[in-house]
Amino acid sequence: MLRLSKEDEKQVKEFHRLHEEAAKRGFGRLFRNPSLFEDVVKSLLLCGCRFQRSLEMAKGLCKLQKWLGKKCKWGNFPSAQELANLESEELLRNKCKLGYRAGLVMCLAKAVTDGEIKLLDYELNNMQLGDEESMFQKLKTIKGFGDFVTCNVLMCMGFYDRIPIDSETIRHIKQVLVFDKLQERVRERVEKETKRRKHLADDLSTSKEITSSSRREDLKPLFEDRLESSYFFFVSIAFSFDI
Repeated sequence: MLRLSKEDEKQVKEFHRLHEEAAKRGFGRLFRNPSLFEDVVKSLLLCGCRFQRSLEMAKGLCKLQKWLGKKCKWGNFPSAQELANLESEELLRNKCKLGYRAGLVMCLAKAVTDGEIKLLDYELNNMQLGDEESMFQKLKTIKGFGDFVTCNVLMCMGFYDRIPIDSETIRHIKQVLVFDKLQERVRERVEKETKRRKHLADDLSTSKEITSSSRREDLKPLFEDRLESSYFFFVSIAFSFDI
């Protein structure tokens, strides 16, 4: 869903005024969850895994109400109160498949429920609570909040000075920016290997060491170095794409 305040709408319109292409394509608005708590939990679910794994964990949390005995096929995303009321983190760890994140999510839910972390104040009064840097430092004190989670939550709160970057983001950037360069390197290596093999074929066709009476054992030394060179060529190609 899209959750936009009047200030958000004002910023989007200003952005569209400066960037016509963004206005045509509808860029500028940020998808949000119904609550900042859900934004925060899902930011934690993004850490240390592929996006598909994050989706699976989020789906598991939506099934939590069913596992707690409520008559429903799919439940809503659990509230901080529902998570804080769990007797242990085992249900989150094993059923919802959250793994180590189960403890972080329960700790966050209890802190929000007990009033130790005032997420609603953070969201509604963020400008009064401080600037982007002070909010960054404040959020970083929450257990499980590294730079990526903190920057992601800041964007949900309306602070856009920091870009959330994790290993998955870096992987995508490498794929986009490095792939063209790798293709060129591979093309050059393939051309070089093709020429080398042509020279090898020419050498063998004129070699006086090969006769009709030559045995396999006699010819083996002629090929060993060349085969080893081809092996390392294909290994180098494979490592070129290991990004």
